[in-house]
Amino acid sequence: MNLLSQKVSMAEKIGYSLGDCSANLVFQMMMIYQTKFYTDVFGLEGAVAGSVMLIARIVDAFVDPTVGPDMVFIRHRQCPLRSHPH
Repeated sequence: MNLLSQKVSMAEKIGYSLGDCSANLVFQMMMIYQTKFYTDVFGLEGAVAGSVMLIARIVDAFVDPTVGPDMVFIRHRQCPLRSHPH
């Protein structure tokens, strides 16, 4: 059977959707708590706290693709990334 012709069942689609929804719910709760922490504990204004998180995401968008391929070639006994045999 050709892998491209296989259909995904509706139950499987719903299962993956619910898993993704719950992961996003947890992530959003963490972001709300982080914003509250920045404003209440650090005393930052809301706009500054939001800007800090925005700048961190922009930096992360460029750092991940550049560092990720290099991580594949690191040889360390505790390194979980082993996609290329050495």
